[in-house]
Amino acid sequence: MTQRFFIPGPLPGMNDFAGKKSRWHYRQLKADWHATIALYIGMAKLRPMERAAITFTWQEKNKRRDPDNIITGQKFVLDALVSRGILANDGWDEIASLKHEFTVSPQQPGVMVEMIDGSEISLD
Repeated sequence: MTQRFFIPGPLPGMNDFAGKKSRWHYRQLKADWHATIALYIGMAKLRPMERAAITFTWQEKNKRRDPDNIITGQKFVLDALVSRGILANDGWDEIASLKHEFTVSPQQPGVMVEMIDGSEISLD
């Protein structure tokens, strides 16, 4: 089973947190994005999965942000998938793999999340 959903963005990157003196800034940004992502998960009518191989296709406005900065947004996505009950957790038993792809899309920045049933993928 494959499930997909799109989150308009761009999602926050590591540079949005680096050097900030207040933990409140991170907590507020995380709460705001959590609510947004949870909304898109609900609209996609995703079904729970025991284990998933997840591909993130990051669509950026331009190439100004580095890929390692961009993928920080995966934390928000995974936490929202857990809180919505799509995944029981975001640990080794539930995540078979994480893959990241990058494109430039000035008209539609955001991230496409594709989840493939990973129950048959072994970690051993």
